[in-house]
Amino acid sequence: MQPILYYVHHQGGGHWRRALAMAEKLYRPVIFASSGPPPRALPTSAHYVPLPLDYSAEQEVGNPDAHGRLHWAPTHEAGLLGRHQKLLDAVAQYRPAMAVVDVSVEVTVLLRVSGVPVTAVRLPGVREDPAHRLGFDLADEVVMPVPADWDLHRGMPRTHAVGLVAAGGSEPVTINEGRPRAVVLVGTGGSRLDAQQCVRIATDLPDHDVQVLGLTRPSALAVLPGNLTFAGRIRDPRSRIRAASVVIGNTGLGTVADVVTAGRPFVTLPEARPFDEQRVTADALEQRGAVVLRRMPTRGGWAEAVHRAEAQGASPLIADGAQRFAELVESRAASVAPSSTDSSAASVSIDLVALETA
Repeated sequence: MQPILYYVHHQGGGHWRRALAMAEKLYRPVIFASSGPPPRALPTSAHYVPLPLDYSAEQEVGNPDAHGRLHWAPTHEAGLLGRHQKLLDAVAQYRPAMAVVDVSVEVTVLLRVSGVPVTAVRLPGVREDPAHRLGFDLADEVVMPVPADWDLHRGMPRTHAVGLVAAGGSEPVTINEGRPRAVVLVGTGGSRLDAQQCVRIATDLPDHDVQVLGLTRPSALAVLPGNLTFAGRIRDPRSRIRAASVVIGNTGLGTVADVVTAGRPFVTLPEARPFDEQRVTADALEQRGAVVLRRMPTRGGWAEAVHRAEAQGASPLIADGAQRFAELVESRAASVAPSSTDSSAASVSIDLVALETA
């Protein structure tokens, strides 16, 4: 059975978590390719191809957008050439039935013009620029990991809204006994929820224990509120989310899906992201009653938002998109895979694929 090639964007953790959740539902083996290593062990039927970064700190950037037709293709960039070579080497070695690209216009173009059918992931936001249009036009199918009733895919050809995709696997539930607990999630993609803001949250919520995931205690903060702790970077925060009375975090799709799956009240603060990704997601949530903060609250504002979220309770949303995503990919792979492969192509099987981490 020919594998799926899955390109995973390395910025932030949501792309990898979505990829792994979907892959756990697949029957076919998966060849992952990314400039960032997987955050946890891969399925036994998976293989990881580490890619070079597509930029160099000392490199002078020339014409990075190819006159507005691409997002990142600077001339004479060794990292870009290296990653494209490794991607095409993987195609030649494993002969994938198709590729999933989450997300990159340049990788979509590279694979499609090399004869690989592509299913592209489209995130929320304003993505009507020429580069995005090129990528989506080349893709055979486009997947949006959002609920269909958000209508974000309306009018987009070959585009399927499969639902929120939550992290796969299972995590034990930590029981929260005693005082209410507010869990603050600070992701790797950049956040306004810095240490000082967490102090303000804890000061606003004296009746809650406030636990911050994703930040360590700064040495500059000599004195902290007694109800505030910094847990640092947590590899898998799901058990702590489930134990929360309320969760505070950004509006990335991975965070939203994890909070929805945990059934916790949520206060969300959309961050500035390219193409207004989190703003559009926040709009959809707010239209359905979610507690969304567009600006940092003044004194007492965090308490008001948290109490409002706790009164509303958990979101009625369901993060069930991984299964539908996998079914769409399986169906597409079966329809585009050639009936026979060249005898020189590498054979990939669940028993023979070695687990490799970068």
